[in-house]
Amino acid sequence: MKFIEFADTIFFVLRKKNKHISTLHVVHHAVVPIAVWCGFRVEPGNYNYFFPLINTIVHTVMYTYYGLAALGPSVQKYLWWKKYLTTFQMIQFVMVFFYVMTLMITNCKVSKFIIYLNTFLAGLFLLMFYDYFQNTYLKNRAIQKQKDLDAKLLRENEGKKANLGVSLENKQKSVEKKIG
Repeated sequence: MKFIEFADTIFFVLRKKNKHISTLHVVHHAVVPIAVWCGFRVEPGNYNYFFPLINTIVHTVMYTYYGLAALGPSVQKYLWWKKYLTTFQMIQFVMVFFYVMTLMITNCKVSKFIIYLNTFLAGLFLLMFYDYFQNTYLKNRAIQKQKDLDAKLLRENEGKKANLGVSLENKQKSVEKKIG
């Protein structure tokens, strides 16, 4: 089932939206199906359901967002919550990390392989999603703030130049009156 999620990559390629195919996207969609298969192959059921369950919930919300976005600009203007969707994705990895840690601390009879695999993947994906979050939301915000500041300074300088021009013009007229 997890391999179906990789279909969005095919759609990105077909629609020539290659900028959506990031390292995060490829690694996440290539590694998770294999990891889920390994997890259920080594120890099916029990505690091993948590990562796929929480990931399914996140993907349901995510594909709901993309489905609504596909309806066009009339709906897209109400989709202000994409940043929070990315945050939700990061929270899932923190939850998985702590869940796996509780399995280790409580000496649950859990395969060490599964604990290490889930710990590694939760950490890896948290870092990759955080990098995406930073580059997409924090850097863009900083760039926009700098552009706004530059525009404000430009307007102020133009205003000062205009005032300086009027001031110089008035002084010139004053001098001309005294001479003339």
